[in-house]
Amino acid sequence: MPEKGKTWSLDIINNSLVRYSFLRVIRYEFGIHISDDDIENARRAQDCIQIFDTWEDFYETTGWKRDNPECADKEYLENQKICREIGERIWHFSYIMWDGLLSNDGRVKEE
Repeated sequence: MPEKGKTWSLDIINNSLVRYSFLRVIRYEFGIHISDDDIENARRAQDCIQIFDTWEDFYETTGWKRDNPECADKEYLENQKICREIGERIWHFSYIMWDGLLSNDGRVKEE
């Protein structure tokens, strides 16, 4: 298991079953539609996912409660498909990163 909040790696390039399953989870849980043969965007989506053991780990690692107190309620985060409880873990999808507004090192890109 990766350290809390660390991104993780699945073999979505060489293993079509893993890629297919991952893309179904992303589509169902976060509303991100990627075709099965679009490996580049599957990799991008994978880079946008962080998995946490607890909600407290999520809040602590991301600073979400501090930075977004009005949007920190679990119900809000789940309804907006920002976080989902999957397999007893909290999955966070960074739409800011997906939209290209955040670099992999966590900094907001300059325009």
